[in-house]
Formats: sequence, structure tokens, C-alpha cells
Amino acid sequence: MDQDTFRSLYQCSPDVAFRAPGRVNCIGDHTDYQGGLSLPIAISLATTVCLGWRDDAQVAITSEFESERWSGSLLEVHQRAQERPLQGLYGFVVAAVDLLSIERGFNLSVTSTLPAGSGLSSSAALALSLIACLTYPQTLPPARLIPLAQAVENQYLGVSTGILDQTAITYAKAGQAVLIDAGQRSQETIPFDFASAGYRFWIIDTKTPRSLAASAYDTRVDEAQRASQALGLPNLRQANPGDWQRIADPVLLRRARHIITENLRVQAVVEAAGRSDWAEVAELLSQSHQSLRDDYDVSTAILDRTVEAVLGIQNRLVRGKAGARLTGAGFGGSVVALVPEAASSLLQDALQGAFEPAERPVAIAVDQASEGLKRLLPE
Repeated sequence: MDQDTFRSLYQCSPDVAFRAPGRVNCIGDHTDYQGGLSLPIAISLATTVCLGWRDDAQVAITSEFESERWSGSLLEVHQRAQERPLQGLYGFVVAAVDLLSIERGFNLSVTSTLPAGSGLSSSAALALSLIACLTYPQTLPPARLIPLAQAVENQYLGVSTGILDQTAITYAKAGQAVLIDAGQRSQETIPFDFASAGYRFWIIDTKTPRSLAASAYDTRVDEAQRASQALGLPNLRQANPGDWQRIADPVLLRRARHIITENLRVQAVVEAAGRSDWAEVAELLSQSHQSLRDDYDVSTAILDRTVEAVLGIQNRLVRGKAGARLTGAGFGGSVVALVPEAASSLLQDALQGAFEPAERPVAIAVDQASEGLKRLLPE
């Protein structure tokens, strides 16, 4: 379908196409920029970029997200790279072209099933698939690809992201989670077979988009850095349990407490998943939401109400446990929930009862972790 879209737009076939999935972070948010741990999985929703090289120095860009098709010269694209911050799909293309010093015209189409601004890494998926297309047939190693995708957002779009999203999408494997250690710049895949234990993850999109470039996110990054400085540490991953109690500033204390305890929760989830204790994983997710809400102040009323709706089905469960937390940066976006598969209808009923139709979140089932960044063309 994505390649058919390209052909209908440009009357020729693309030379290369990459698909990058979104990701949901099961646990470990607002830890990566302090050298911490996180545990994301890739999901089936994805962004696909198709690219065809031209014989001139013109660029044409189309996307189902943009109401108008853009075309212009490669020179204009390079000139626009000096305008910061860039915005939208065009901004991503300008950033990638400038970063990679592209000197050849191309046609580009972007299609996606990922809702923008929902906390599912639509921006990282776009950056990765775009860079992979522009650099093909060279296959960039992850150590090169991930920083380039991060630079698109950091340097050109003015967004202070870490490397969690890019790393998760690049290394993801079907049926596995990616344990990311941002401080060590390392990652490993671990078995994450919740389905065999009768559980299902849900992504619950609250339909309240948030911008990672918002000042609140940048403020949290700054506060976390000040908290680590107050402890005399390079980052909060180096802190011991309870170290936050030594911070005098009450706001910085709470920021540090979240990051330190969240790292511990990530480790606990890995251990619980290893012994297939998904009820314990569900409980840890809920603890994570409490910390993000109370210590990190990144939740919203609708995110809290969504989590409460999920937890409200607990007394109706025949077996197992329900857990939920906001996922991503917060300030809107999505909730991730872990619920026994047999309780799927209870979850849907709970959301219907908690929200009016116009504001009701959309729940998407995740039956298993999906594959990461993949080349579709050439096969």
C-alpha cells in the first residue's frame, strides 16, 4: 500500500523504502537523560518512508499528514536548514538532508499508522526511516544511525530528546523488550512473553497530543540535572537508594526520587518478567505512574482518569492483576496498561463508563512485541 501510494504520486516506483515501528515504553520514563534504565517494546503501528532518486536537484515531499504537497530545489532545502527550530515533516526532511549533506534530488512519500503526539515515538520513527532511506545502499550501524536521528530533533527541531526512542526502534525484536542503559549506551533484548501467561498490553491513546518541544519537558531535564549536581553526581543513575533525601530543595528532591526509584522499578520488572510474574509487573507499572504523577509532575487529569479506569477493574478480575501508567514524556499522550487477556471487555467497559464519547480514549491491543526498523525495498 505504501509503495502504491508512491507510484500514484510520482508515476514511478521507489528505489528504497523503510518501515519504522512506534514504541511503547513499558517502564522507565524520564530516566534516559540522566543515564538511567528503560524497557520499551516496538508495536505494530509504524511509519513508512518511500524514496525515489531524481536526475535533477529538485525535491518533492508528500505525506498523509500534510494537506499540501511540497516541492522545491535542493538548494532551498539546504538554505532552510539555517532556520531553527524547524517544524513538521518538511523540518525533518530539511534536517536529514543537511545532516547527511545530500546533493541529489529525490521524491519522498510518508505514510503512517502512528498517531502523532501520542507518546508512541512517531517523531523518532520518522527520523530513523528517513535517514535510512537517504543513506541507502549504505547500511549505517546503530552507533551511527541513532545519534543522527537524535540530532534531527535536538539540533534542528529544538527538542531535547534522549536516545530511548531511537534505540528501542533500531534494536527491537519480535516477542522481546529492549533493556536500555542510557548511561552505558548499551542495550540488550530480553524475553517479554506476556501473551503466553494470558496477559495483554494495551496502548490507550487519550487523544490529547503533547509537544516534546514544550517548555515543561525542557524544565524537567534542567531540574534533573540540578538534582544530580546537588548530590555531586554526574547523573542520577550513580545515586544510591535514598540519596534523594540529601537534597534540600523539595522540587529537586521529588525529581531525583522519581528517577532513582524508576531505575529500580525497571530492574524489578525485568526480574519479574523473567519468572513470568506478570501480576508483579502490573503492580510496578502502577507504582511508576504514581511517581510520574506525584514526583515528576508530568501527568494530566485525563491521563490520571484513564489509569484510574484501568485500575478500577481489579476487583472484577477472576485472576491476575491490572496495572497502568502514562508512557512517554507525559503532558498528554497515551497510557500503557497490562491486563489479563480475559478481562479485555472489562477494560473497554471501564473506559466507556469513565468518559463521554467525544473524549473517550482509544484502546489498542498489543498482542506481542514487534520487530524494529526494517527495509522493505529493495527486498
